[in-house]
Amino acid sequence: MRVHDSNWPLLAVSRSYFEGMLSGDMEGVAMPAPLSSAEPESQADQWGMEDDFGAPAVEHRGASLAPIANDGLDLDGDGGWDMDADLAAELHAETGAIVAEDSGLTLPVAGQSEAEIWCQNSPLAADHVAAGAFESAMQLLNRQVGAINFEPLKDQFLSIFQASRTILTSNEGMPSIMLPVRRNPTESDPRRALPVLVKNFQALISKDLQEAYKATTANKLVEACALFRGILHSLLLTVVAKSTEAEEALQLVGICREYILGLSIELSRRDAQNDTSEAGIKRMLELAAYFTTVELQPKHLVISLRTAMTASYKHKNLQTAQTFARRLLELSSAGQPATLARQIQQVAERNPRDEIPIDYDLHNPFVVCGISYTPIYRGSPSVQCPYCRAHFMPEYQGNLCTICDISKVG
Repeated sequence: MRVHDSNWPLLAVSRSYFEGMLSGDMEGVAMPAPLSSAEPESQADQWGMEDDFGAPAVEHRGASLAPIANDGLDLDGDGGWDMDADLAAELHAETGAIVAEDSGLTLPVAGQSEAEIWCQNSPLAADHVAAGAFESAMQLLNRQVGAINFEPLKDQFLSIFQASRTILTSNEGMPSIMLPVRRNPTESDPRRALPVLVKNFQALISKDLQEAYKATTANKLVEACALFRGILHSLLLTVVAKSTEAEEALQLVGICREYILGLSIELSRRDAQNDTSEAGIKRMLELAAYFTTVELQPKHLVISLRTAMTASYKHKNLQTAQTFARRLLELSSAGQPATLARQIQQVAERNPRDEIPIDYDLHNPFVVCGISYTPIYRGSPSVQCPYCRAHFMPEYQGNLCTICDISKVG
C-alpha cells in the first residue's frame, strides 16, 4: 500500500499542485498554465484542422505583428498606470478567509482556570474573594446580608486573595509561576475544588474576641469598638465547616453587636457630660441607663451598672439608682462595687424618688436604636440590619448600619 493511500482519518484539506505531484495522483489538481506566452505555431496549424466555420485554419494574425521591443521595461508591472495597487492585498485577505473556513479545522477550547472552578463550586463570598472575583463576591454579600459598604472589607479582600496563592520562583530572567492553593489538595474531582481557608473561626474567638474584651476592661472604648467591628467584618469572609460553628458564628455576631452598641452609647454619654443644662443631664442619665440594657459579660455589666448607679445617685434620681444597685448585687455580692451598691440602696430606701424624670421604663422591655440611642419599646415599629440584626427607628430605613458599617438598614 502506498503511503499516500493510507486510510488514517485526516482533515479534509485541499491539496496543492506539488502535493499531487509528489503523490502521483493529479486528479482534481488544477494544472498550471505554461509559462511561455508565445507559441511558434497555433494548435490548429499543428493538427491541420479547420476552424469552426469549416474554413481552413488561418494564420495567427497576432504572430505577424512586429513584437514590441523590450527596452528594459518591466513587462510584468503596470508601468505608471497605477492599476489597482491595493487589489492584491484585498484578494489575499479574502482568499485566506475562504481557505480557513473550508479547512474544517476546529481549535481546542481553552480549559477553565482554577479561579473559575472555585467560583462555580462555591456560593460563599470568601471563596470568590480567594478566586479574585471581587465583583461577584460583593454581589453575593449584597444579596445575602444587604451589604452596601465594602470599603471596610478592602484589606481583607486583598489579604485573602494573596494568601490563596503561592509564588514559585524560576530561573533568572524568567517570570515567576503563581500557583493556587486548595483547602482540599487531595481531591481529584475539579467539581469539588475549593480555595484554602484563610480566616479561622476559632482564631476569631480565642484571639480577636479576647483582645476586644481586654480593651473594654482597660477602658479603651474606641479601640474596643474597632476590634468588635473588625470581628464582624471577618465573619463575613470566614467559612465554617460544622453546624456547631455556624451556631457559634451567629452568637459571635450577637456579642459584637451588643458590645458595639453599648460602648457607642457610653461614648455618647461621656460627650453629653459636657452639657450641664437640665436637658443635657437628662440625656446623660438616659444614656447611662440604656448602657445597662445591652447584653455584656458579667464583669463589664457590673461596670455599666456602677456607672449608671453613681450618675443617678449624684443627680438625686434615687429610685433609679436603687434599681441599678439591686441588679449589681445580683451579679456581684463582694468587692468595692457591692459595698457601694449597699450604701446607695440604704439611702434610696429612705427617699425613693427621682428629681429628673428620664425615658427609662424598667418594667417595659425595649431595645435601643443604633443611631438615635433611644428606646424602642416592645410592640413599637422598628427596622433591623439584615446582617448584625441591630434595631433602628423606622425613619432610618435605608441608612447604613452604624453597628456593622456594612449593610443597609431594612
